[in-house]
Amino acid sequence: MITAMMDQHFIIALFVTIALICVRLYLLRGKIAFPYRKTEYLFSKPESKFYFTLLELLDERYIIFGKVRIADAIQVEGRVKGKHRMAAFNRIARKHFDYVICDRNLRILAAIELDDRSHQRKDRKKRDIFVDTACRAAGLPLIHVPLKKDYASGELAALFAGSIKLR
Repeated sequence: MITAMMDQHFIIALFVTIALICVRLYLLRGKIAFPYRKTEYLFSKPESKFYFTLLELLDERYIIFGKVRIADAIQVEGRVKGKHRMAAFNRIARKHFDYVICDRNLRILAAIELDDRSHQRKDRKKRDIFVDTACRAAGLPLIHVPLKKDYASGELAALFAGSIKLR
C-alpha cells in the first residue's frame, strides 16, 4: 500500500514536471536563449572602401587594424587611483577608433576617425572633443578623415603628415 502511494506520488510529480516543461517551452517558443547573430561584414561599405584605400596607400611598414577599442590604444595614467581611475577608464572603454595604424612591431602610430554625417550631431561633437583631448593628452595622433566617395592620395598624405608616411 505504501509503495503504491509512493508510485502514485512519483507519477503525479513526474506528470507535473513534464507539464511545467511543456508550458515553459510553449512560452519560450520563438525566443532564443542567446539572441545573437554573426555580423556579415566587419565594416560598413564606406568604411570598407576607406580601408582598402588605406591598404593601397600604406606600404608594408604598416598594419591597419579596424574598430579598435580606445582603451586598447590609450591607458589611464598610473598616478590616477581608485574610483577616479575607474571613472577615467569607463569613459574610454566603450568607445572605439575606426582604424589604428601600427608599425610592423605593432607599435601604435596613429588612430583614424572616419567622420560621416553623424559627427555633426551635438552628442557626437561632444564625444569627438573628448576623444581628441584624450588622444592629445596620451600623445596619440588622431587623424579625422571626412567621409567621401573617393580619396586622392595627396589629400590623405596631407592629413597624415607627421604621423604616417604614404607610398
